[in-house]
Amino acid sequence: MSCDKHFLNLEWERHDWVRRVSATETHTSRQSDMWGRQVLGEYATCHAVYVCRACGKTRDGEECGCDKARADSCAVRLAYLEASTEPLVAAAR
Repeated sequence: MSCDKHFLNLEWERHDWVRRVSATETHTSRQSDMWGRQVLGEYATCHAVYVCRACGKTRDGEECGCDKARADSCAVRLAYLEASTEPLVAAAR
């Protein structure tokens, strides 16, 4: 299905973009707490892309980052992690 629209000799694209994660990684870094002590913090970084629901066209997104606790509850990141582990689970059977 095409997302190109035509009307009176005018053409434009109208996509229905949905955000997806294409890569993710977790890392730790040193940070200071409120008393100046060094503590390790866990963070996650994801690369997002946008995919049109109707035609499948993709466009590059952005990098986003958050702490590990929030990343573990991010629905977009969890969908990517679940999809990337499915072949491994199927191969183990």
